[in-house]
Amino acid sequence: MAKPFLFVTGTPGVGKSYCAARLGKAFNGIKIIEINDVAERYRTYSGKDEYGSRIVRLGALRMRVMHEIERADGIAVIVGHLAPELRIRAGFAIVKRESLKKLAARLKKRRYAKGKIRENLIAEAFDYCGERMAKFADVTCEVDTSKQFDVVARSIIERMEKRAHKVGSSDAMKKLCSGEIKYKLDELAEMALSGNEFGF
Repeated sequence: MAKPFLFVTGTPGVGKSYCAARLGKAFNGIKIIEINDVAERYRTYSGKDEYGSRIVRLGALRMRVMHEIERADGIAVIVGHLAPELRIRAGFAIVKRESLKKLAARLKKRRYAKGKIRENLIAEAFDYCGERMAKFADVTCEVDTSKQFDVVARSIIERMEKRAHKVGSSDAMKKLCSGEIKYKLDELAEMALSGNEFGF
């Protein structure tokens, strides 16, 4: 039987790693796999983009992440904004979301270039990670808060531990995972009209 695993994805800065770390502490036997750490460990880079961010060789990274999943004891939780780009079929994915203002503040604090912040705000507004991840996961849940993340993730993990059949079609999961893509275009328009510093 294939190893059970769960993707946690979302735009950089939305709180994926924070939420996944909480999950790792709440459950014994969960292996948290940070995609960026895997890319760093195996040097799956081919250069840098105009903002100085590393460009990843996705084919090589995909193989390494799949290897890490196979090596994991118990359930693996794979975390990173590149999750949808790996094109790995999954039973479950959680897409962490955030308000554009909070996201901008976090990325600014991390000293992201203005152009990179603008790029990530647009990605979050158009739900890039959610749209992409829905193509590769049987069940995709979008969550806005860490509390909501905990509820959804715990429900998924408990069902995975029981190896429940047709877990995604249960009424409880349907309530947790509406499957709706959440655009933030009104927020983006508001930022653009307010004369923001990111060049909208």
